[in-house]
Amino acid sequence: MNTIKMLQQFTDRNRQKSLEEFFEALKNMRFQKDGPATYKPRPIEFPAFHPQLPPPLLAKLLDLATESKMYDIGRSLLFSDDWEGPLIHPGLHCDWIVGASIVRFGTMAGENDLVLKIVNQNGTITTDSATHRMSHDLLTALFCSQIKLHRWNSIRGMQEYVLANPGYRLLPEMLSTFAAELLRSSSKPPDSEEDAPPLADNVACHAFTDFLFRWEHLIFHDLSNELHSILAILSTVSTEWKLYCAQFLSFSITQGIKLHVNDFNRILSGIADVYGSSKARETVQMWCYTAPEVLSVYTAPGGLPGMPQYRVDAGQEYRSKPPNIVITHPSGEASLVIKNRMRFNRQTIRIIVDRVKEEEVERRQGEGEGEGLDDVQQRQEQLRETLRWALGFLCRLGADWDDVVGELGEFAELAGVEGLARPSPYPRAAV
Repeated sequence: MNTIKMLQQFTDRNRQKSLEEFFEALKNMRFQKDGPATYKPRPIEFPAFHPQLPPPLLAKLLDLATESKMYDIGRSLLFSDDWEGPLIHPGLHCDWIVGASIVRFGTMAGENDLVLKIVNQNGTITTDSATHRMSHDLLTALFCSQIKLHRWNSIRGMQEYVLANPGYRLLPEMLSTFAAELLRSSSKPPDSEEDAPPLADNVACHAFTDFLFRWEHLIFHDLSNELHSILAILSTVSTEWKLYCAQFLSFSITQGIKLHVNDFNRILSGIADVYGSSKARETVQMWCYTAPEVLSVYTAPGGLPGMPQYRVDAGQEYRSKPPNIVITHPSGEASLVIKNRMRFNRQTIRIIVDRVKEEEVERRQGEGEGEGLDDVQQRQEQLRETLRWALGFLCRLGADWDDVVGELGEFAELAGVEGLARPSPYPRAAV
């Protein structure tokens, strides 16, 4: 948002200069005696007379407002009353990338008329059956938004729509969004004194089971690897989740994990919200590459590693592989073996940092309420250790130490950054 504000200020300054030079040229213009009363001052326009942002960047900005639940900012991007119009003007509504972001925002913010308008504008009419057909991007955005709102009847209707209109290809975002909401639905409601229902009685779990069996052919055709990867991640969260995911494991399979880091981050966000930052840290350590050889690329000058003097032989490459992750069915008749790990990014670590901040705020608000001094100190030390771990990985991913500390604000004291040495970059892999 600071970047958008600076861009708008830069644009306003250019407009002001343009007007000043126009009237200055008009003031100094000389008219010929008995000549026509017409004048043609040269047009004065600066390159940044209008804020020019590419549609994908505007779409990401609107997604950021939606995920942060800053709906007023999203409305200002879409419905601004400025004389120049909103940044996302109506001409961009036909863009599929921007349209999908608008559908996500409109669904979560309750702008149903806007969602209906976008769906009608971006759809096509099939020649065979003369029915309205949504684009892949809009269908995925609308489907994931319905999952986040727990509108299970709407999800069943959309599944029937896809089955009646062949040609759609499912995206992993649907599965990862569903998995994150499964985790959140298993937690205790914030305003309720009752415990969360068991997974066998969880409405979201029943909806997920129905979702998998309705689209069984489509999922196994397009998302077989991603489905088993997500089930494996959920199985390592707790014993209860392992028993729930075991019903979908009917045969043994060995595979590498192809899940995108954005899909992993969605699931990690659900784990952090329900089980805390410590469990999220354990998940990252278990499912992601954290070895120095993997992260050394981020610390190379210019972001590009130097050429190795010697090529790594097959034996050393084999020895450096992480051990397989094995998920065994309770009956012992089937197993799921994951051979490799995922690469994480800064957003992965920032999810844990944000959760640590929330837990520290909760700790300060509930300080002295039923907890002993030893428990409070142990909890604080656990948060400090997790925060320091996250800060170290942010720096090793290429973030500047001063910027990372500045983002912490008042929570820098929790990490004890004053007495903490600046993390040194990981050394390059030995070759």
